[in-house]
Amino acid sequence: MNLLVLSPWFPAPPDNGSRLRAFHLLRAWHDAGHTIRLVTGLQDDITDTADHAALSAICESVQVFPWRWHDGKGGSPLGTLLSPVPRSVAETQNPAMVAAMEAELSRKPDVCIAFQLAAAPFIPRETHGVPILLEEVEITGVARAVATAPDTKTRLLASLTKAKHNAYWKRELRRFAALTVVSQEEADALAELLGGTDIPVAVVPNGVDGSAHAPRIDLPVPGRLLYNGSLTYPPNAIAVAWFVQHILPG
Repeated sequence: MNLLVLSPWFPAPPDNGSRLRAFHLLRAWHDAGHTIRLVTGLQDDITDTADHAALSAICESVQVFPWRWHDGKGGSPLGTLLSPVPRSVAETQNPAMVAAMEAELSRKPDVCIAFQLAAAPFIPRETHGVPILLEEVEITGVARAVATAPDTKTRLLASLTKAKHNAYWKRELRRFAALTVVSQEEADALAELLGGTDIPVAVVPNGVDGSAHAPRIDLPVPGRLLYNGSLTYPPNAIAVAWFVQHILPG
């Protein structure tokens, strides 16, 4: 098949969770014999280390655009408050990337696969009949922010963000032909958000590249454990706390 893929994250090197999933999916599709045309953002943190060759080896074409991070500082406070569009969408706009997607969709690939919610705003309204699959949809983060808010003010702000976020994505997600999520928890949350809909939702869990992450034979250091995940990502912090409380004592 001829695949058009849109990735907010530059996939190589695959040095975080989003890049890992994107890169390994691209590689798997290439190995399965599909032709891939990639449109991707490029973040400041890997401008000097971006592995363009790795992507060129598995993609027929790669178009790269500087990625504009959402920092919560754009626009007027009142305008932002009244806008139905979340800041996370409004502050990452890139007309050049949208134009690239318009041109690629006019070539009529068999399917377009867009990675994560961040990619959705760059999908033009006119898709020339090309079905669009939105991959790795995650909507539970805003609910988690409300549940874990440390005080009333933070909880109120998080609740307002959640309300705007859910209203926006309830509208936007209906224009996609299919959606994927990484867990049943996300699938259930998505079903609750969308209500009655016939849009297919598939659970595609994250995996591990066993060949690239084979156990090392170095001698362990007694009493030392290393965890290389970022503890600023709430699920990682929860996992480490659970390990310390329930596994380590044994």
